[in-house]
Amino acid sequence: MNLLLNIPLISLSHADFKPTDVDRHQTAADALTAKYGAFIDQSARLNNVPDYLLKAILLTENEDGIAGIVNRTGATGLGQIKGSSGADMISLANRKRLLTADKKAVLRKQLGAQLDLLLAVDNTDTLSNARWVNVMNPALKDPEFNVMLAGIFLSVLIREHTATDGSLRTDYIAARYNQGYYLLSARKISKTLSTQQLIAAVPTEAKRYIVVVCGRNGWLDILT
Repeated sequence: MNLLLNIPLISLSHADFKPTDVDRHQTAADALTAKYGAFIDQSARLNNVPDYLLKAILLTENEDGIAGIVNRTGATGLGQIKGSSGADMISLANRKRLLTADKKAVLRKQLGAQLDLLLAVDNTDTLSNARWVNVMNPALKDPEFNVMLAGIFLSVLIREHTATDGSLRTDYIAARYNQGYYLLSARKISKTLSTQQLIAAVPTEAKRYIVVVCGRNGWLDILT
C-alpha cells in the first residue's frame, strides 16, 4: 500500500536521528526494500497496512535487516517478535476476524498443521507456554513469516488507533508494538492522551521508540 494516509509526525528528534544521519538511514531503508520488499509488499497489501509504516517498524526493530537474529530477550527476526507474543498475535487477530485465507496460507508455510491447533487456543496463559514458544521461535526466523506477523499486529493496532479524521495515532501504534498489545490496560493508559502525555506514561524503552518511529528525522519522516 503506497497511499499516504494522514500521519502526523512529532516535533521531537532522537539523538541518533540527526539531519546528518538521514542519508545513512535512507541507505538502510533501501537495503531492506531491496532484500525483503516482496514480503513487505505482501504483508502491507494483505493486512491493509501502509508499507512505509511497516518498514518504519521493521527498521526500528532491526535496522541491519538480519532475518535470523535473536536478541538477548529472545525477540527474533526482522520484526523482533518473541515466540509467546507471536502466538498471541495470531490468536488475537483470529478472534478479531482479521486472519484471511491468504494470511493463513503464509503462516501455514512455517507452522503447518500447528496453525490450526494454535487457532483453537483461547487461553492466553496457554499461548505463553513452552510448547508454543518452541513452535514459534523457528518460524520467526523466516522473513516472510515474520514480516507477515508484524503486519498482522499492526493491522490490529491501526483499527484501534485511527482517528475520525482518518489520521493514525502512530505514537500509540509504535508504543504498543514495542511494549505489547496489553500496554494500555496494564498501565491504565487512556487512548486519548496527547503525544507528550503518552511519552510520559510509557516505559523508557517505549519513549525512545515513539520518537525514533514518529519524530523529526525518524523513520516515518525519512520514508514519507
